[in-house]
Amino acid sequence: MLVLNGISALASAYFGIVALVAPGALPGINDGVTDTAKFFADMYAVRALPIAAVLLWLVACGWRQHRPGLIPVLLVAGISQFGDATIGIAAGTASMIVGAAFATIVHLGSAWWLGRPAAPR
Repeated sequence: MLVLNGISALASAYFGIVALVAPGALPGINDGVTDTAKFFADMYAVRALPIAAVLLWLVACGWRQHRPGLIPVLLVAGISQFGDATIGIAAGTASMIVGAAFATIVHLGSAWWLGRPAAPR
């Protein structure tokens, strides 16, 4: 679980950095980097990078002691990725759909797993 969340957060951070330094490499920017494309790439980056940084920090520090803080971050990350997958579906961008759908399942599934009631002993 930790590894999959870490990989998903690293992928999101990678695309956030790409959005800042080479927005033309992002899926969906096919007609060159216009001012509008750069604006929306920057908007993606300022969302993706902080969420990924917090998630990576929580994963690296160990989820057990940070469990109360990890669940809301996983929910925010999962909902954000769900939005990205939805945009990918609307745009018909397969790579965006697959990666974001995977991250959605990992983040929201992990939030559910961590938040479920403990089994009776």
